[in-house]
Amino acid sequence: MNKYLLSIIVILLASVSSIAQSSSEIRNMYKNAIKLYVEQKDTLKAIQELEKVAQLKPRYKDAIFDLGAMYLQTGNTEKAMDLFQTGVRIGDRKAADLLKNELKQKIRFYDTMSVEDVDEKPYVLVNSKKEEILVNKELNKVIHKPLLAGIRNSEILKKEMQSKNMLIAVLYITKTGEMDAKILLSNNPLVHDEMKKIAKSVGRFSPGKYEGKEVVTYGWTLPIRK
Repeated sequence: MNKYLLSIIVILLASVSSIAQSSSEIRNMYKNAIKLYVEQKDTLKAIQELEKVAQLKPRYKDAIFDLGAMYLQTGNTEKAMDLFQTGVRIGDRKAADLLKNELKQKIRFYDTMSVEDVDEKPYVLVNSKKEEILVNKELNKVIHKPLLAGIRNSEILKKEMQSKNMLIAVLYITKTGEMDAKILLSNNPLVHDEMKKIAKSVGRFSPGKYEGKEVVTYGWTLPIRK
């Protein structure tokens, strides 16, 4: 058995223990598909169930990945590769790592890509000179300080934090060299707009590139605590 097939099967088997109990119909369909594969060894029926899940929830990363893995096991390489590429597009690092490291496939061009997949990563511009966005695995001080200052001075974020222990800001670098952001763990549009405004004020960046074209790049987070 090929090395990458073995590693995929291990991941599929691990899926069973990671599935949380839920009343969600889609979640239960996914759980049933994995059981069909693991317990009943019925790959074709498992594929049929996962196809239904993927249709109902196209951004279900685990379902897309497992469906690709099963197609690969049955010999439908073209379908499997297409599903793994879909996984990359929706932000599944497992799919990206499998394609690049195990299957030796090139990631397709997408308008928004992980910093781990681009050909040229973005940099923060300091007096027209490029500096790394991460320094010793932490946000560069020229980024971190103004972000924190903007967060501390924001009445909107202060109010939001009254009912939460933590928020997480996901940071992006746009094609035009600005920082953008979205907030996890909040459904308040005012909070999202506020964080976008703070991020945009940070400074200028050189955008990431893939295949010679600018892309929106993501891959950085900032926890916001009380």
